[in-house]
Amino acid sequence: MKKGWIHHGRGVTASLETCFLILLAGPTAEGMCPCGSGCDSYQKPLEDMTQVYVTPDEIGFTGPARGRYLRQRRSSVERMLNFHWKEIEALANALLESKRLTGKQAWRILKEASNTK
Repeated sequence: MKKGWIHHGRGVTASLETCFLILLAGPTAEGMCPCGSGCDSYQKPLEDMTQVYVTPDEIGFTGPARGRYLRQRRSSVERMLNFHWKEIEALANALLESKRLTGKQAWRILKEASNTK
């Protein structure tokens, strides 16, 4: 398995595929948000989308297979975001309110939101 870009503190390395899905999730979620993007700067989303379009090449997809790969991954990300939208909204609202959360606080908010489905 090719190593990705995300390296967790406990020695876990995410695959390139996982990193790709994470990169795609941000801009996709922004597009799904009813009030539009919350970014003041377009730099980070542009960097993410640049990497999104480079990654299939790194994995080895070219031509029509590259387009299918992008469409399939975007569809997967949209399904995941739709399924977890309540949790995403709860976490986003908590961040807007307090500006900063600890990992424990974030997990508590996610757990509470998922229990109200």
